[in-house]
Amino acid sequence: MEINRNSNKLNTMFLTGLKELGTLLLGKFKWGPGFFSLNQEVLDQYAKCSNGEEVIKAQQQYLDMVQQESIEARLQGMYFTVKIKQCWPL
Repeated sequence: MEINRNSNKLNTMFLTGLKELGTLLLGKFKWGPGFFSLNQEVLDQYAKCSNGEEVIKAQQQYLDMVQQESIEARLQGMYFTVKIKQCWPL
């Protein structure tokens, strides 16, 4: 629960223009260094929004992109598996 509460506070800092303060505070947590690098892309998109409706739209676009990347990665893995089986039949 503490991680969620602190990450919510850090998200708020980034989204309200207090990025430097948020980055400074990230250093206080073990999980801090990976937090911003993991969430930077979506936080940057949210920070560009001027209201809740835009945030929801940005969120959906981000989720759609992540889903598409996941599908493409699985398809590449399946293609690789098929190629291996064609080369070395069991």
